[in-house]
Amino acid sequence: SLRFALRYPEKVRSLALAEPPVQPLLERLPGGVKMLERVRATYWTPSGVAFERGDMEEGVRRFLDGAIGPGTYDAMPERARHAIMKNAPEMAAATRASFELFMPDVTCEEAGRIRVPVLLLRGERSHPMYYLINDELARCLPYAEQALIQNAAHVLNTHNPEQHDRIVLDFLSRVPDLTRKMAAGGYTPTS
Repeated sequence: SLRFALRYPEKVRSLALAEPPVQPLLERLPGGVKMLERVRATYWTPSGVAFERGDMEEGVRRFLDGAIGPGTYDAMPERARHAIMKNAPEMAAATRASFELFMPDVTCEEAGRIRVPVLLLRGERSHPMYYLINDELARCLPYAEQALIQNAAHVLNTHNPEQHDRIVLDFLSRVPDLTRKMAAGGYTPTS
């Protein structure tokens, strides 16, 4: 959605972004390089290695543990594990693609060109890298506000759908008013 907004700004009226995966942004933030290297070494690369050797379950386990948090796959009910395994080929393809292709970079300057109301969502239990990314995007996007989803990690809409949906729907209901305030020069985002 973020890349779409940059490419086609005239087609976007607002954005609601849940921990957008722009990990390359970490490379320009204090402590971000080490954090990104740790994520790649602990989860991304081992996930790809497991997929390459044909161990789809271990590949999915590492992929989810990196994106959502350690122990995610093992804590899932058997039915959910079975369902998520259907996505294993896509996860495997993602780990084989270059990291930069899978997670394209967005600079602060580029983000600053997005001139619509933006809601940045983050999970209370999400990996710290998502906090750094969201905070940097909030700094760069001129009309961004942030919201915290309680008891949720990276898949916010699944971990706490009630709060997620309530916050997103509230934001979307305010977009016309926010847009009017932006046009009048009186919109100050809240966090």
